[in-house]
Amino acid sequence: MTVSFVAFGYLTIDLVRLVSLNAALVLTHGLRALMDGGAQQFLELWLNALLAMGMYLGFKLCEQVLLHVLCGTNPPKKDRDV
Repeated sequence: MTVSFVAFGYLTIDLVRLVSLNAALVLTHGLRALMDGGAQQFLELWLNALLAMGMYLGFKLCEQVLLHVLCGTNPPKKDRDV
């Protein structure tokens, strides 16, 4: 749980600022900025955002499991007819 939380924080610390700066660069310099690495940087930023979302989902999953365990309200298990 802690690893997911720290990874999420690390991955999102400057994400919005970097995406806006990349968009401003492409809007200012156009195709030249894309050919000089703006497209690759944009793709890397989106992959970073996807990884951050995965870390957030992992954190929320661990949080829900922890709450169920601490409150003693584990979801009922289905009985299997064998």
